[in-house]
Amino acid sequence: SDWAQEMEDAEQMKCQLPAPVMEYDKSKGIKREISYQRDEDGNLFKVISELQVQVRKLSKNIARRKEWKKYGAAESDGPGPNSANTYPAEEVFMQFVSGRPEDEVEKQADDLASKMPKNIATCRICRGPHFTTRCPFKDRQDSLDPDQQLSLTPGAPSSAVAGSNAAASTLNAGAPTTPVVKEAGGKYIPPGLRQAATSGGSPGGPMDKRRDDQPTIRVTNLPEDTTEEDLANLFNPFGKIHRIFLAKDKLTMVSKGFAFITYQRKEDAQKAITGVSGFGYGNLILKVEWARPAND
Repeated sequence: SDWAQEMEDAEQMKCQLPAPVMEYDKSKGIKREISYQRDEDGNLFKVISELQVQVRKLSKNIARRKEWKKYGAAESDGPGPNSANTYPAEEVFMQFVSGRPEDEVEKQADDLASKMPKNIATCRICRGPHFTTRCPFKDRQDSLDPDQQLSLTPGAPSSAVAGSNAAASTLNAGAPTTPVVKEAGGKYIPPGLRQAATSGGSPGGPMDKRRDDQPTIRVTNLPEDTTEEDLANLFNPFGKIHRIFLAKDKLTMVSKGFAFITYQRKEDAQKAITGVSGFGYGNLILKVEWARPAND
């Protein structure tokens, strides 16, 4: 048939091709291979392949290891590694677990958080679901008795109000009345400071006097991200610190920019003023001075 004849002619044409020639230029390190091929139309063309030969120096130990006889699954393999049975590193088997114990713990914590009541804050004045500082009745606290405060509580039952009235009347019947002491401006005075107010002394009494006697310094121009630990690291080298007070905002808990440091010795406080005043902290310059007494 025709196709058989074509195959035979193709074999004969291959046999008639010149033998490939290999040339090597040692000075340039180039190996050139010249071969001949025919296309589908029977045209003869020459193919030239050039390879750059690179010579690398190896350690004698590496060269000796390359001459070792292979064993095991690679016993019949040629030089070099075989990707079918030779691995460059140790095999690591991974096990994918869908439900980890940590995920279960997080899920339980989320479930408990969702079951908790949203209004966890309770006002100390009216028992409402808000913080005491945001209570609408905080300015009237000094003029309200316990019965009126309970009646202002949102959702307070009438029985609780009646019970509190009865309990208050029973206590008032057997206990002496104590007058409520107020300043000239009508401000409320706590019970612990009433004796000092009636006697004409300072509200703090001996406590404020003892605090004024302690060597306390005032630090201003502090960055907003300053913490008590930062102040301790800054002022501890000058002496033993008795107390650190950092003024913070009640809502954001961000530093207001000033703090009070109380030392056990006045000499240490003076060294802190000399050493830290004018010191660059963050992007600000600190100012340190003696704290003024409370009565000033």
